[in-house]
Amino acid sequence: MLISASAFGIYHWFSFGVWGNLAAMILVFVVTGLMGYVFAVAYVKTKSIILPVGIHLGWNWINNTVFSNGPNGIQVLEADKTLPLEGLNAIFSLSLYLIIPFLILAFIRSKIIKEQKLA
Repeated sequence: MLISASAFGIYHWFSFGVWGNLAAMILVFVVTGLMGYVFAVAYVKTKSIILPVGIHLGWNWINNTVFSNGPNGIQVLEADKTLPLEGLNAIFSLSLYLIIPFLILAFIRSKIIKEQKLA
């Protein structure tokens, strides 16, 4: 699972275009690596590729459509570019990207435990 998560993080260095920028590479590796780990755990626990693919597609759809971070321009919400991403704002923003994978993992774990108790 760690190899898979690491490969997922490294792949995103190239897809996000951060190769050569050490700080951005570390950030992208940590954030996407954590999500890669979530996908790996989802696969191992369910023995199916459906949940990891669904989580990934859901994340991409929300990110591109709701938060307008995709190639289609403004969709549902528009980012407020007047707020500088530094100091506490940067820490808060980064912490959300680190917390979201753990919340997804906790949700998956609770569903699996609930199903095991019912069985």
